[in-house]
Amino acid sequence: IWALRFAAARHLTAASPMVFALLNAPDAELKAAAYDALPGVMTPSDFATTAQLLEKDGGEHTAQLQAALISSIKGLDDAQKMAVAKPVIAKSKHQALYYPVLAEIGSADAIAEILKGYNGNYKNEAFEALLKVNNPVTIGTLYNIAATEKAFSQRALKQYTTLVNKSGYNAIRKYQLYRQALELATEADVQNRLIKLLGNTLTYQAFTVIAPYLDRSDNAEAAAEAVRTIASKTGDRTGGEAMRQALEKAIKVFEGVGNADAGYAIDDIKSILQRLSPEAYEPIDGNAWSVVALNPAEMAK
Repeated sequence: IWALRFAAARHLTAASPMVFALLNAPDAELKAAAYDALPGVMTPSDFATTAQLLEKDGGEHTAQLQAALISSIKGLDDAQKMAVAKPVIAKSKHQALYYPVLAEIGSADAIAEILKGYNGNYKNEAFEALLKVNNPVTIGTLYNIAATEKAFSQRALKQYTTLVNKSGYNAIRKYQLYRQALELATEADVQNRLIKLLGNTLTYQAFTVIAPYLDRSDNAEAAAEAVRTIASKTGDRTGGEAMRQALEKAIKVFEGVGNADAGYAIDDIKSILQRLSPEAYEPIDGNAWSVVALNPAEMAK
């Protein structure tokens, strides 16, 4: 067992025949150690052999064998990974077994294979795989799922939100993507995550979306923090009666929270109010700013 652990830790690929042989060991502890060691000794040439084991496993060691498949092609580029995996998957009668591998690859080609299953006989398994793909190319797909599949909607939005946040999109584009997701969000934790991220875009457009949530009990604290973020970090770009009223509402929200962090937030907002411009700032063409007198009625237009 110690030798198996050593081989796996040192990635001794030459030991893979020994590890494969011990997968059938009569001793249960030794057999378990061999399965644990398998990912550490894999090479691309072991992919097909491991796939055969996965097909016959029946679920007992599925996660370990999937991890081994992922490990076997780890050092390859995406095209090479698909060149190894795709022919094996194409021949399989249980293609959903390979979705975790495709999700880890995460390339456009891999995602296309997962979507075949989503639109075919493996909808649930494919959806679970899509949630694990770390590639912004799935943002549009996840939004479409959220908009059309009630059972998957909120989980799809969570991954969508994570990918948008990690993307290289500018603040205006992120605002647009968060706003459309918020329109679909029905769970408070999803809504509050989106409200926070809208605040982080530091755009006036985001403020107009966030402000109404100050009046919703499930979202008020997140909205108050988001409004404070925008007001405190945009400096002389922020002002007007609409912003003043929102900040005053935020103070009341934090007073209801009543902890030390809320007390700090109240002090910060009071400081912002003291220097708040009487004039509001409205974005033009998504980026530039111009001074306009904007009251709450005008903001609602």
